[in-house]
Amino acid sequence: MLVNYAEIRDGLLYMLGGGWSFYPVYELPCIVQSNFVFVIDAEEVKVETRYELVFEVIDSNNKIAYQLPIIFDVTGLNLIQRKVLVVPFWGEASVLGIWLARVLSGDKELVQVSFEVRLAS
Repeated sequence: MLVNYAEIRDGLLYMLGGGWSFYPVYELPCIVQSNFVFVIDAEEVKVETRYELVFEVIDSNNKIAYQLPIIFDVTGLNLIQRKVLVVPFWGEASVLGIWLARVLSGDKELVQVSFEVRLAS
């Protein structure tokens, strides 16, 4: 989900201005800055394991506009139902259209969300 602001505090997710399906820009190229919230459902996660994921945003020309490694450790739990990720996004937009934000584990796509970068009216 594309959101204006989000944080996890005391195990709870707090969001401000969430659920956007588009990102308005006034001119191209420009800098875009926002946050994404992803919930990853996991059947079983191994204890005492480090997980290395990749968050990436792909523009409408199918080029990677942003990429960020996400590393987290699982300790003390045998079963995790969901992992909530709050991921900042900052980059340059030089093309309008439908963009894709996703989280990968190796070659496997765990979650994705699409949004439109369009001219503000």
